[in-house]
Amino acid sequence: MTPRSFLSFSAVTALTLIAAIFVVASRPAPTVIPRDRDLVFAGLDEKINEVQALEVTTPARSFTIERKGDGWESRNSTAMRRVSTS
Repeated sequence: MTPRSFLSFSAVTALTLIAAIFVVASRPAPTVIPRDRDLVFAGLDEKINEVQALEVTTPARSFTIERKGDGWESRNSTAMRRVSTS
C-alpha cells in the first residue's frame, strides 16, 4: 500500500467515524414513562381476557385495537399492525 492510498483510506475512515458519532449523538432521547402513574384504562388489567376490542378516541384521531386469534390487530386509516402475544 502506498503512503498516498493509506492517507486516503485514513481520511475516509475518519470521516466515517465522525459521521457515525454525529448520527448517534443526534438521536432523540428515549422517553421515560414513570411506573407509578395511573393506568390509561383503569380496571382493564383485570378484564383483559374478556375484552375483544378497544376503541381510542382523541380530538386528533381515533383507532381501534381488536383481538384476532392469539394476538391483537391495530387498525387505522394508514396501516394495520398485528401484535402476537405468544
